[in-house]
Amino acid sequence: MRKKRELNLQGNEVFLWVGRLNHNKDPRTVLRGFAHIVPRCMNPLLMMVYNNDELLTDVRSEVTRLGIERHVRFVGAVPYDRLPSYYSAADYFVLGSHDEGSGFALLEALACGVTPIVTDIPSFRAITRNGTVGALWKPGDTDSFVQAFHKTKQSSSSRQSVRTYFERELSYDVLGKKALRLYEEIVRRKNGGGR
Repeated sequence: MRKKRELNLQGNEVFLWVGRLNHNKDPRTVLRGFAHIVPRCMNPLLMMVYNNDELLTDVRSEVTRLGIERHVRFVGAVPYDRLPSYYSAADYFVLGSHDEGSGFALLEALACGVTPIVTDIPSFRAITRNGTVGALWKPGDTDSFVQAFHKTKQSSSSRQSVRTYFERELSYDVLGKKALRLYEEIVRRKNGGGR
């Protein structure tokens, strides 16, 4: 709540987008899904943080066309050291990516305890353990986005449970130990111990 006041956010349920405004990230599908959610929530707000505004004109037009101007805040670029304040103020993290090699923004959101509503692509499946934390939705599918939101509402994951998941599965210590075990297994097999 304190972070919402610090950022002067009026929304009761805050959705956060952190990513480029481009075709791969598909902000228009997210906006169309969000427009379906607006009437079902008490004063929701979508904050859009982006450093690449390739589709900004189209995205602004889509917001106007959908009539959700007062529910969307175009934040633009944010210095990296200020991003934790945005993650900490958000209730949900959303992305519409069709393809990702990794998912740094998703990892940052989880580290701050934000419930993800992200597309069902391999990297996001791996990070969320097939949607066991948050919900996954089909890229390009507005209805699937809305269903994923309802799933997260019903499961009501707490900020602490999301943060605990991150610490248990994705923290540097855990990933380091997993990498070390994998390396040791490779060395053991190479030296003939795995046959």
